[in-house]
Amino acid sequence: MDYLEHEIDEEIESLELDSKKVEIDTKVQNLLTEIANEKRTNSTHTYKNPDFWKRIDEYCNFKDPILVIFEKKYKGWMFKNCGDLELLLHNTTGYIFWILDKSNIVFMNDHDYVIHVEISNPQEIEPLL
Repeated sequence: MDYLEHEIDEEIESLELDSKKVEIDTKVQNLLTEIANEKRTNSTHTYKNPDFWKRIDEYCNFKDPILVIFEKKYKGWMFKNCGDLELLLHNTTGYIFWILDKSNIVFMNDHDYVIHVEISNPQEIEPLL
């Protein structure tokens, strides 16, 4: 288990958050990589917001949000609500991450830029849901 994955798992347990680990399939991994590398331009909005992680639900109305990180490989956790996810992000070290659900993918990089992609075809991320 990698360091960041271990830290996230420990905080989820410590905070008693309702979440479960999910596998990130290759199709979704490719999509997340495209977004991080800014190669995805359809339905994409980019803005700088260092506080995005504190108020995720104010910016995107996520249903059953999935947190995804990359540390040697993609790893994900599904949460019941954004409040639990925000609490986790508040209690862990800073890192780049993606949050997704059936209609949104958001990537926050280490320069406080947020890339929001609206998913018009849920089949793109269906393997996760």
